[in-house]
Amino acid sequence: MSTREGSVAELEPGLLELLTFWVPQQPWYTGTPDGPVAVRVLARTQLRAEAPRVEHLVLAVEQDVGVEVYQVPVSVRWEAEHRMEHVRIGQLRDGDDHRGWAYDALHDKDAMDDLLRHVAGSDTVGSLVFVREGEVELPLGEPSTVLTHQHANTSLAYGDSALLKAFRRLQPGTNPDLEVHRALTHHGNTHVAPLFGAVTGTWSDPQTSEPREGSLAMVKRFLVTATDGCQMAEASVRDLFAEGDLHPHEVGGDFRGEALRLGNAVAAVHADMRATLVSGTLGAADLRAAAAGMRARLEEALPVVEGLDALAPALGEAYDAVAAHPGPVAAQRVHGDLRLD
Repeated sequence: MSTREGSVAELEPGLLELLTFWVPQQPWYTGTPDGPVAVRVLARTQLRAEAPRVEHLVLAVEQDVGVEVYQVPVSVRWEAEHRMEHVRIGQLRDGDDHRGWAYDALHDKDAMDDLLRHVAGSDTVGSLVFVREGEVELPLGEPSTVLTHQHANTSLAYGDSALLKAFRRLQPGTNPDLEVHRALTHHGNTHVAPLFGAVTGTWSDPQTSEPREGSLAMVKRFLVTATDGCQMAEASVRDLFAEGDLHPHEVGGDFRGEALRLGNAVAAVHADMRATLVSGTLGAADLRAAAAGMRARLEEALPVVEGLDALAPALGEAYDAVAAHPGPVAAQRVHGDLRLD
């Protein structure tokens, strides 16, 4: 493991102003895109000094509704890079002087090659700590490609063997997705993509200025040949509706075998989670609190989800049953980012 000092010099002139306009327009921003925004830097580390220069920023973004913390790596290039036009933050100027062009560094292949090398070396750079899990081989030198299906985070593939997920909105502590993958990888579960590495960082709390530490990114195996189980199920149903007078096996829509395998995989994942992560019991007070939380989320969803009001009475009865249960009931961690791949 190597340790390197990240620069803590002032930001380029104008960069913070550019970010004030750019951040609220991004798909991972959870605030209101039209309201007034105040942006300030909670942590800054220079990840790359040569061109393109890369600044890793942790930003506090504040609106009337509250303040959130976001991760925004910035790549600075002297010349405009047309292939990254869609992630251009803006032109940096100091008075009339051109100081370069700023881009979202997660879309910059040069910057992301450096990042994976830091993971491979288990480096520490300024406030960032890179960790390689075991003796895994990382695809150094492979160009990175940003995947377009995610909005809350940003994921990029290195060739066809590694996938990096950068968490955009940050919370103190270990990200649950990283925690689950680490536990299942160490337990030897073969139904999840094994964890290759992770990145953590520290920043100042936007309210108290106390130091906070949390997960920034994770690297896992890229399951390039995986098939989406939900899409398979939908295709099966479409085939059945198209040929309503035929049996499932006659139209290629028999999903029973795949459904059984998916069910077994999900069961195995949660059995291993029970064995490796914290489990316990919920008492009567815990169940009442859980039911109240579910009811509150239902009330928030009713005005915005069409047709939900028809289901609200039955859902309310289920919540009432939870609240009335005397307990205790067994409780364990579940996979909050479960997808049927």
